[in-house]
This record gives sequence, structure tokens and C-alpha cells, in this order.
Amino acid sequence: MKTSIKLAMTLAIALSGTSTVFANSANYPAYFEKSLVNICKAAKDNNLVKFKRAVKESGLNYRTIENGLVCNNLNVLDFAIENSAKNTALYLAQKTDISKRVVLAKLNKSDNKMTVGE
Repeated sequence: MKTSIKLAMTLAIALSGTSTVFANSANYPAYFEKSLVNICKAAKDNNLVKFKRAVKESGLNYRTIENGLVCNNLNVLDFAIENSAKNTALYLAQKTDISKRVVLAKLNKSDNKMTVGE
């Protein structure tokens, strides 16, 4: 059953073309929703061990997570950047072939927002 849910999730993401696939978690079993929440928490904590474990336990790959998972209305990469989780953001960028320069620029922009707003 777990395999069929993974397959359905991957198929839904591939066919949707949007990044709001996981926004309405009411359609997913509780254990799967919990694993997605764990990914978001680990991304925010900037702990690569927790992040890698959460991704592995979800059974999804990094590209699928980056293209489909939404944490607080942001994709995982932007969510990590918003929470100053540099290690997580750079690791996710590496795993999904996103330019390291883009991530660093976003991190610097995010840091500047926090400095100006204080």
C-alpha cells in the first residue's frame, strides 16, 4: 500500500505542474502527512542529518519534494532560506541542480531583510 501511495504522489506531482500539490493534506493518510511535516521541520532546523532522514523516511526524492512540497506557502528551498537554514538550502540546491549562486543570493537577500527590519 505504501508503494502505491508513493506512486500516486509522484504521478500527481508530475501531472500537476504546480507547487501546491501538498497544500491540502486532507487527502493523504496521517502517516504520510506527518512525514511531510517532518521534512518541513527538519528544513527549518538546518539540521542535515534530520533533513536527510526525513526525506528518506518519506520515500520521495529531493526533486519531487522541491517541486511539490509546500511549507507555510513556500517551496522547501524558499522555506529553508526564509528560516536562515543555509546548510539545508545549499544541500537541497545541490540535490536538485539549482545554482548555488542563486541560493546564496537569496540567503543574502533574506539576511538583509532581517537586518533592515530589526
